[in-house]
Amino acid sequence: MTTRVIAMCCAALLCAGLVQREAQADLVGLWLLDEGEGDTALDDSGNGHDGVLEGDVEWLAAGKFGSALDFTHGHVSVDHSDDMNLVDFTMAIWVKIPGATGTFQMAMGKESWPDRNYSMWILPTTMTVGMTFGADDIQLAAGEVADDQWHYLVATYDGAEMVAYVDGAESGRRGAAGDPNTCACPFFIGAQPVSGGGPTVGAIDEVALYSHALDDGEVAETMAGHQTTAVSTSGKLATRWGALKSRAR
Repeated sequence: MTTRVIAMCCAALLCAGLVQREAQADLVGLWLLDEGEGDTALDDSGNGHDGVLEGDVEWLAAGKFGSALDFTHGHVSVDHSDDMNLVDFTMAIWVKIPGATGTFQMAMGKESWPDRNYSMWILPTTMTVGMTFGADDIQLAAGEVADDQWHYLVATYDGAEMVAYVDGAESGRRGAAGDPNTCACPFFIGAQPVSGGGPTVGAIDEVALYSHALDDGEVAETMAGHQTTAVSTSGKLATRWGALKSRAR
C-alpha cells in the first residue's frame, strides 16, 4: 500500500513538472515594470527580451502592482527576435487610460504595416485586437476601457479564433484561420512608431506574451495571480507575481 502511494505521488509530481515546463516554454516575455527607475524594462521571463525606454516615458511609483510606466510621451522597444513572431498567442496587459485621444492608443504588439503579427490598441475608448493575413486586416473590437480605472486586457488566438477579455470576462470573439503575417520589426509596448500608432496616454503595468492561447480558466488565474498554467522560468517569479497581485487587493 505504501509503495503504491509513493508511486502515485511520484507520478503526480512528474506530471506537474511536465505541465510546468510546457507552460514555461510558452511564456515568451514578461515585463513586470517594477524597476522603478532607469531606461530598461527587464524581461522577467528569463528569455532576454529586455526593453528600452524611448522618449519621455515616466516611472510611476504606484502602478497596479508595484511600479508602472506612464507612456504619454514615449514607448518601450524590444529588439526583434524570431521567437516573438507567433502563430498562436496570448497578449495580456494592465492599463489605466483616462480617455480617448482621437487616434490609436497602442498598448502592445509586433507589426510593420501591412505585416501585423499581433497588436492591441484602444480606439477611441474600446479595446481592439488585430492581425493581418496576407492582404486581409482582421480586427476584433470589444470592451470599453478608457475610464481612468485599471483594466486587465487579454487577447488570444488559437489558429482559428480571436478572443478578447476585459477584467477576466470574455468581451468578444471572431473567427480567423491560418498563420498571421510576420515581420522583423521590434515588439513595442505603449506605442507602435513603425506603423504610426500613437502612444497610450496613460499607465501600463505587467505585460505578458505567450505562444499559446490561454483558456478562460487560465485567463482568470493570471488575473488573480495564480500562476499554475502560465508561469515563468523561475518559481520565485511565479511566487512574486502572485504576491504582488494579492498584496494590491
